[in-house]
Amino acid sequence: MKVFTGFDSAWGKKSAGAVCDLTVVDGKLSIARIDHGVYWENAYDSLMKRKSEHHWIGIDMPLIVTNPPKTSRAVDQFITRKLMGTYKMGAHVANLSKSMFQPTGDLAEVLKRLKEDGYSHVNSGSTNNKLIMEVFPGIALIGWLNYKCNYKVNKMAQIRKKKLPLELHWDKIFEFFLNQKDLPIVGGREFLENLKTPNKRNEDMLDAFIAAYSVAWFWKFGLEGSMILGDLQTGYVVTPVTPEIRAVYTEA
Repeated sequence: MKVFTGFDSAWGKKSAGAVCDLTVVDGKLSIARIDHGVYWENAYDSLMKRKSEHHWIGIDMPLIVTNPPKTSRAVDQFITRKLMGTYKMGAHVANLSKSMFQPTGDLAEVLKRLKEDGYSHVNSGSTNNKLIMEVFPGIALIGWLNYKCNYKVNKMAQIRKKKLPLELHWDKIFEFFLNQKDLPIVGGREFLENLKTPNKRNEDMLDAFIAAYSVAWFWKFGLEGSMILGDLQTGYVVTPVTPEIRAVYTEA
């Protein structure tokens, strides 16, 4: 069975994230489970709940961080440079000053255990059936919809000030997935309907779902429908793209 797992991870020990598993049923995606309350201490076990011979994992977290303190990864600079002007979207700064990215940190331990289990980072010629990849739900939505969706709960005050209802942006996201013909979701309506109330818990679960769907999209369409931004030495992100967004990333 093909399993695609998305992990909306927290940048610290005290905050919880969420994990979503999608499986393939008759060529369509099925939502196998979504769990909230996933901390780094139990992240590996949660990621392995539906392990399979074909298991791809997308993690919403910088996975390769080698740059020193007070600097930003090249891929994060690239994303910010390409998207900030038109889409007002940038990437968080990740460097070795943050304990999460230290060689002895929780992330490194999870990645070490995954590597021991035979998982490897994605690359343009990947043939391994056990893959891990960094994903970014915010730019994934831009890659599908060609505009930025304001759906983060902590932006509520700013959105209200601009008189842009958060619920409207959530509705646009749900509309995209529920009407998706290229990679449809079996039984997705009930699941997504349960997330329609904007709050942090639902936001985490939505991000986990988007992360898993990004991975499934890469499986289905490869580099024709996605791009690998950055590299395996300094950091990368796998993201879906329309032709319009591909042009944004590739233009000089």
